[in-house]
Amino acid sequence: MTRGGDGPFVHGLACDVTERKGALLELRHSEERSSSIIENARDITERELLEAQLVQANRLTGLGRLAATVAHEFNNVLMGMQPFAELLRQPNPSPEMLETCAHHLSNSIQRGKRVAQDILRYTQPAAPVTSPVNLAAWWKLLSPELHAQLGSHITFNSWIPDDLVVIADALQLSQVFSNLVNNAQDAMPEGGTLTIRAEATSKDEQYPFGVVSDSSSFVHLSVSDTGSGISEEILEHLFEPLFTTKTHGGTGLGLAVALQVISRHQGHIFVESEAGVGTTFHVFLPRSAADHPVTTPEAPAERVPIRARRLLIVDDEESITEGLSEVLVLEGFQVGVARTGLETLAAVERFLPDMVLLDIGLPDIDGRDVAKRLRLAHPELPIIFSTGHADDAELNRYSLARFLRKPFDVELLLDTIADIENDLQETH
Repeated sequence: MTRGGDGPFVHGLACDVTERKGALLELRHSEERSSSIIENARDITERELLEAQLVQANRLTGLGRLAATVAHEFNNVLMGMQPFAELLRQPNPSPEMLETCAHHLSNSIQRGKRVAQDILRYTQPAAPVTSPVNLAAWWKLLSPELHAQLGSHITFNSWIPDDLVVIADALQLSQVFSNLVNNAQDAMPEGGTLTIRAEATSKDEQYPFGVVSDSSSFVHLSVSDTGSGISEEILEHLFEPLFTTKTHGGTGLGLAVALQVISRHQGHIFVESEAGVGTTFHVFLPRSAADHPVTTPEAPAERVPIRARRLLIVDDEESITEGLSEVLVLEGFQVGVARTGLETLAAVERFLPDMVLLDIGLPDIDGRDVAKRLRLAHPELPIIFSTGHADDAELNRYSLARFLRKPFDVELLLDTIADIENDLQETH
């Protein structure tokens, strides 16, 4: 309260004060008039500048760590390919050498693909498309892939009851467990035992590794290994982005992505470990109500014969167009090539393809704009978009179109062509 000059005594002065640059004050007065105002202001311009500089510095530090990690990983991938590419250039390579080179090149490609996928999954997380999933049926499809990933030096045990059903995105769930199994494999370079279990949880159950409220509404899955274990100091940082203890391979994003995926499922993930004994990851997923219809993952159907035999590849990367062309010719295709968006329309008129494999990141015109032009001239020409980074959700509005994320193998391309042909049959 204050009194100013000969004016009236002011009481109950109601005012909202907002800091602004230039010491500007906004006041809302009560019905009583005031004869004077006490102004208390400070210039916060310097503080805001310092805060902006701190945010920028943190952003640059994060980008620098990410760039260093990606560069390290991809340099290792390229180095794994380099000697075998040189071996393939030797005169008259033996069939055994060709097989060895193909094996190592394929492994390096898959490793590079995992690095890129981890980065994209973390920076562009996809919302899970959930439905009731029977864990036993899901596991029946996933386990052969994980067996092949582990190799013969690791014993693989699993216990998945037939009656457990969770609310989940089956594909994202497979990605999480593939990552957890990969971590377990790295922890057992000399061999060991990997055990995966699933069990129903009881009400008010307590766990030494974390808190799960309303535990009876979840299904508990665990991935345990008999590897080297993890120290307490490292456990505290295990789910942090870009944190990794792997000296060979690893972006430090795999477990961060796993945490992200499980959290978006309204679930929980924990880890407990003892150095020299082993590690167990615990995953809790929402349990499905008994009256919900269950989604059973389907095994890939056998590909029907493909009738389309003329494919136009639009990509500015010469190694991609040449490599795909060589393989597709062996599959009985006739292949045309365009390097830019401007070449594409003329190439379509000249080559008359059955389908177009269209890269989005072209040097002159964005692939989506090329697609719009193709649709105007050829409304029923199927398009398969390919890219290393774009979001497939934005491409769903195109009819007779599909999306492939680089790198993809020829088998997936052939399956995609067959899938489009199936749609064409249904619409005609």
